[in-house]
Amino acid sequence: LNIIETQRLWLNRNYNDILFSIAIKNINDVVDNNSIISLSKRYGEIMLPKYDSDKKLIYSDQFGLTNV
Repeated sequence: LNIIETQRLWLNRNYNDILFSIAIKNINDVVDNNSIISLSKRYGEIMLPKYDSDKKLIYSDQFGLTNV
């Protein structure tokens, strides 16, 4: 994508940029690597119910978690 197309995207999918923006909103001081790691541990976990344990899932940038 060129710069204009990138600016028009409605969803930012760069995880590091998203964490950095959350850190800036929540922390008034300088954002450091430890705050990014802490936010990553808080928001970066996916939990699936056990009743779906027999399903095979893959992650797609376009569709999220999908069945194989």
